[in-house]
Amino acid sequence: MIKVPDDRRAPCCREETMGLLGKKGIIVAVVVVLIGLFFVFDLHHFLTLAELKTRQEAFHQF
Repeated sequence: MIKVPDDRRAPCCREETMGLLGKKGIIVAVVVVLIGLFFVFDLHHFLTLAELKTRQEAFHQF
């Protein structure tokens, strides 16, 4: 049986780890961009307590 040196297997393992870190990095970047866009376009005003109460009252009157 031929033993494969550890240095031959290491790049394979590193690629899998980097792929996993890359995917997580992309997900984190997308979430950060979405949060940034949420505030850039002033969408946080729609989630204030006063706005939610106004919408609830309008819904109940409907």
